[in-house]
Amino acid sequence: MLPRFSAFPGIAGPVVTIVMDGYGLAKTDIGSAIAAARKPTLDRLFAQYPNVRLLAHGKAVGMPSDDDMGNSEVGHNAIGAGQVYAQGAALVADAIASGSIWAGQAWREIVAGAKSARGVIHFLGLFSDGNVHSHIDHLKALVARAKEEGIGTVRVHVLLDGRDVPETSALDYVEPFDAFLASLNDGGFDACIASGGGRQNITMDRYEANWAMVEKGWRVHVLGEGKQFPDCVTAIKALREQHPGTIDQDLPPFVIAANGKPLGTIEDGDSVVFFNFRGDRAIEITRAFEDADFDKFDRVCWPKVTYAGMLQYDGDLKLPKRFLVDPPAIRDTAGEWFAKSGIAQFACSETQKFGHVTYFWNGNRSGKLDGETWQEVPSDVVPFEQRPWMKSAEIADAMIAALRNGQYRALRCNFANGDMVGHTGHFRAATMAIEAVDLALARLLPAIDVAGGVALVTADHGNADEMYEIDKKTGQPSTNKDGSYQAKTSHTLNPVPLILYDNVSGGRLGLRQTATGLGRKPADREVSGAAGAARLTGLPPLIGPGARVLILGSFPSEASLAARQYYAHKQNQFWRILGAVLGQPVTTMDYAAKQAAVTAAGIAIWDVYASCERAGSLDSAIRNAWPNDFGALRKSAVALRRVCFNGQAAGRFAPQLTALGYETRVLPSTSPANAGWSYERKLAARPEGIGGLSLRRCSGGQ
Repeated sequence: MLPRFSAFPGIAGPVVTIVMDGYGLAKTDIGSAIAAARKPTLDRLFAQYPNVRLLAHGKAVGMPSDDDMGNSEVGHNAIGAGQVYAQGAALVADAIASGSIWAGQAWREIVAGAKSARGVIHFLGLFSDGNVHSHIDHLKALVARAKEEGIGTVRVHVLLDGRDVPETSALDYVEPFDAFLASLNDGGFDACIASGGGRQNITMDRYEANWAMVEKGWRVHVLGEGKQFPDCVTAIKALREQHPGTIDQDLPPFVIAANGKPLGTIEDGDSVVFFNFRGDRAIEITRAFEDADFDKFDRVCWPKVTYAGMLQYDGDLKLPKRFLVDPPAIRDTAGEWFAKSGIAQFACSETQKFGHVTYFWNGNRSGKLDGETWQEVPSDVVPFEQRPWMKSAEIADAMIAALRNGQYRALRCNFANGDMVGHTGHFRAATMAIEAVDLALARLLPAIDVAGGVALVTADHGNADEMYEIDKKTGQPSTNKDGSYQAKTSHTLNPVPLILYDNVSGGRLGLRQTATGLGRKPADREVSGAAGAARLTGLPPLIGPGARVLILGSFPSEASLAARQYYAHKQNQFWRILGAVLGQPVTTMDYAAKQAAVTAAGIAIWDVYASCERAGSLDSAIRNAWPNDFGALRKSAVALRRVCFNGQAAGRFAPQLTALGYETRVLPSTSPANAGWSYERKLAARPEGIGGLSLRRCSGGQ
């Protein structure tokens, strides 16, 4: 059950979370459709109600670096979970860096499948470095590894971006990539781009909004049907001439051919990897490859291939069956806690963002939680700039009806306008999109008052806040050759708002902005906004160069943090058990001698969490935890073979360490909180011969 804050009795009515998709807070009004919009409701909220800024990009939401844009999937994962997890891009980058992706069963099957037939692997996905759906560096690593594995033929099927990167930047990626392939090609290896088209024209539909897009992609990539060109550069230049003003994401499909024959049709026995790590626009094409009873369009033929996604795109539906990198294991989401507490929940959005308030909000799970009701408002299948109001009114209608129902204590919705219209690059349409959301809020907020509730008004990332590319030297919008402003269609790196709409608590609810921002990477936060719990930072690892066994606890106790020593609590049995294992009087040693004994025995000590919020020392009190960088172990401890987890809390990370190639064991905690296990029983629960050492026991916990 959710712990209660004893100093506050709560509110009688519901808590409503409103996500204004694509609503960032820009440093300047120049090029901001949000600043240009007439939005009296939002202006009043910012002026009269508590509000703070949240970081919605980079490490604050689990991305590899602070140069990486946030996106709706990552944003809704973080909001719904109330925690930060390493996300797709970071997971893939770490798997490539560590080599675990090549050791995984999925990649081995991709290689084996190709070698058993024609020796062909196809790589299909979004072709840019936007790092929202994919990254071209991941693709390069896949191609290079395919050659190392002895694959003879690689065909690449590119989905042009122009959405998460500049709108006409395709050749900036294609030309260097062609040179990269040329450097690999030799008598035994042949790689080339085989087909392509704009991401909003073919293949990358989501939420079953437009299966015709996927069918066009299938016919181009699989069947080789489409307008033919000798190479990708020629195709892009010709299509731009034939369709003036069309940006990359909307370019028509094309096929690369020689002598009238497509170079990259997908045939029986081939292997296919969809290299996007983000799932929403990968599910439909995956179903076309994997579903035996597929009926969304006529596939004409269904080649029997070995198919894999970069990640698993839907954990509940098991799509795809084979994937190269495990997705983040998101546990203890807000929705799960509400369900356990018997709190009925309502989630609503239109089709374009419905999966974000359901699947992504619930930690990448498709099924409903107990007491949860979902309502999808079907999106219009028209260009968003033509109807920038989208379904904001209908979503407001549904939320008002749910509030009047009186059944739900936790409600959430997403207004997609700022993001979806922002992606079009149409400034005036984007201002209308923001105005439509403002009108929806003007209707929704009074209904929250009537229900005796409060609202949290926020966003998942920015977009409509920067509609023009800005010249870094002048600070003014960049211009095209015709003098028009150069549109920016990607997400932004700006913070997003969090507004507390509260007319019922008498001022007992509030928000506090920290010096670094509430959305900062947990390890850098100063203070949590939750019940005043301090952000705690763990201890540095005790790892020698010869370490063969790593003991991972969860997080240091208050006593350990105060002493700056692992397992400093007098009632913790760790050092007593380890002394019995080593046959040394460890408990009588000072801490320096303990460190030396551990290091000499080839044992390392660390924790799974680098930082967290916690009141007291219990693992159950840990909140908003940030894990340590286990990928760095390969550099600091090259001889490491086995990881032992002290207790079930730390043991939740066993799959991650297993994926890195380590043998793992979850053992009973040595903590005094584990009173159900005696010293003798804990000592007896010991693996033998750890990492070649004659150790009788490996334990952790604090």
